[in-house]
Amino acid sequence: MKSAILFYVLCWILNNAYGQTMCSTQDDIQLNIAGFFSSDAGRVEICQCSNNEDNSTCFWATVSTGSATQPWSWKNAIVVCRELGYNHVMNPILQNTVPSQYHASESVRIYQSLFRCDGTETTLTDCMTSSLPDTSSTHANDAYIKCQTTSFIGDVRLIGTTVDTTGVVEYYDGSSWSTICPTKWDDVVAVIVCRSLGFEGGIRTTYANSFRGNEIDTQTSDTRIECRGDEISLSSCSFVVDIGCGTTTLAGVFCSESRLPIGSVRLFLSVRLFQFTSGTNQFSRVEVLYVGRWGTVCGLQSWNLSD
Repeated sequence: MKSAILFYVLCWILNNAYGQTMCSTQDDIQLNIAGFFSSDAGRVEICQCSNNEDNSTCFWATVSTGSATQPWSWKNAIVVCRELGYNHVMNPILQNTVPSQYHASESVRIYQSLFRCDGTETTLTDCMTSSLPDTSSTHANDAYIKCQTTSFIGDVRLIGTTVDTTGVVEYYDGSSWSTICPTKWDDVVAVIVCRSLGFEGGIRTTYANSFRGNEIDTQTSDTRIECRGDEISLSSCSFVVDIGCGTTTLAGVFCSESRLPIGSVRLFLSVRLFQFTSGTNQFSRVEVLYVGRWGTVCGLQSWNLSD
């Protein structure tokens, strides 16, 4: 009895005096809002347990954004958000935008593994590759992301490879994520996909559908997509049902390594908008590119004609 009380007292001391927070199940994952974020955003943390003869002590450990050779990727973030029950990842959060007082204290553990997901995995720990280098083992490299509960028609993502610039294209059709029929898949469509992901351009490719594991039930579409070239998202293109579409290959892209500059602006015209007109004027939503994703601009009070 005394040993049990002593154990819980020690746990309380570690939890409160040294900044470490206890958890209960090995490899559980959470977004720590760190007193700064909303419930769907925060610092990525994994439950890490240390076993001894009498008990198992578990604490939350932050996840590193990796090294120069294995950097944190969008596909890692996709897996994290899926594991937490979200429909999609919105964007990573730059470390330097998080006020320093909300960073993890030095006493908080850092998960000593690198991750390299292809976007189809069930859990982040399915993507572990190698040990974290000592040079990356610092809270200055902690991963922060923002997930989203709802996706919009025309949203796209790349899966099936471990790099951000290439992969099988999936689009959101309003109810589920789906691959795209490769019939008439061309560079015009590939450029629109890549630019919607924040890249300057790209070219078409196809992939064998054998990359998919049993964990992810990805719907294979019998719909092909045709674009003129002036669209800014797939939702503005034509969707054509192709009953004879084969299922042995899937539409993919090679996007350029160069990205559109942060702060690029576009006017979003799509079915995901509530569009309206006033006289001869058409109104649409202003979006700004930030960390590889297009986002809306808060228009409360400060938005005016000068903007």
